[in-house]
Amino acid sequence: MNKEQEFAAYVGLDWGDRRHTVHLQVAGERSAESFELEQKPEALHEWVARLLERFQGRLIAIAIEQRKGAVIHALMMYAFLVLFPINPKALARYREAFHTSGAKDDPTDSELLLDFLSKHSDRLRAWIPDSELTRKLQTLCEQRRKLVNRRVALDNRITSLLKQYFPQALDWIGDVASLQACDFLESWSTLDAVQRVSPEKLRTFYRRHNCRKASVISERLDQIARARPLTTDSAIVEPYSPDRGGLCRATARSHPRYSTTRQAHRRTVPSASRTRSVRQFPRRRRCLRSSPANRLRNRSLPLDLCR
Repeated sequence: MNKEQEFAAYVGLDWGDRRHTVHLQVAGERSAESFELEQKPEALHEWVARLLERFQGRLIAIAIEQRKGAVIHALMMYAFLVLFPINPKALARYREAFHTSGAKDDPTDSELLLDFLSKHSDRLRAWIPDSELTRKLQTLCEQRRKLVNRRVALDNRITSLLKQYFPQALDWIGDVASLQACDFLESWSTLDAVQRVSPEKLRTFYRRHNCRKASVISERLDQIARARPLTTDSAIVEPYSPDRGGLCRATARSHPRYSTTRQAHRRTVPSASRTRSVRQFPRRRRCLRSSPANRLRNRSLPLDLCR
C-alpha cells in the first residue's frame, strides 16, 4: 500500500499562542491549501470535524513541532489523525539545506512541515501516546519536579538576601522553607527588630513552632542578645528584606509540609466561634464551679475547674 492510499491528506501545523498556521495537501495533488486557526478549543475541534466529514474518516497525517502541549492534547483525541512530532532542530536543518537565502518568499514553518511530511513520511515515526495512567504519572512527576526546583530557587534566594544584611538569621530560623522561618522573617526581618522582643515571647514563638528543646532555644536567645548587625544602612537592609513582596510566604507554600503544618498551627489558636461560644455562657460556667453538688458529681474534672 503506497502512502497516497495510506493517508488521505497531509497537514503541516505551525502552532502559536494566539493563532495556528495550517498548510493542507490532499494526497495525489500538488497544490496546497493554507489558512489560520484561532487558539481556541472550539475553533480547533470545528476544524477537525470538517476534516472528518470531508475525508470520510480516512487517515490524515499531521506534522507539528511539539510532542506535548495544548494542540497535541486536543488532536490526540481523534483516532483518524496520525501525528508526526518533528524535532525543531531537524526542521531548521531541513530549511537550511533547501532554502539558504533567507528571503521573504521562503516557505513558512507550516509549509515546510508539510513538505517535510509529504516527501519523507516513510522515514518518520508516527507518535503513539502512552496509556492514560502512564501519561498521568509522567505529568505528576514533571509538575512535582518543577515545584521542587522552584522551592530550591526560592530557598537560595532568601539565603542570598539574608547574607547581605542579616546572616545570623540563618542560624535562628531553622529550615528556610519552613513555616517557622516564614513567620520569623515576617515578624522580625532585621536584627534590631528581633532584639527588641522579650526572651519569653521568643520562647513562646519557638514552642509554638514545635521547637521544644530548651538548650537550643537558650542558645539562640543568647546569640540574639549578643549579636551585632552586619550593617545598619537602610539602603541595604530594607531592599534586601525577604518579607517584602511575599517571598517568605511563597517559599513556605512551596514546601510539601506547608498545608499540614499550617493546619496544625491553626489548631493551637482558638477560633473566634469557639471564643464566642464560651463567652455566651459565663453564668453557667460559674454555676458549675460554685455548686458543691456539682463538685462532688464531677470529681474527675481538673482541680483548677472546681475551685
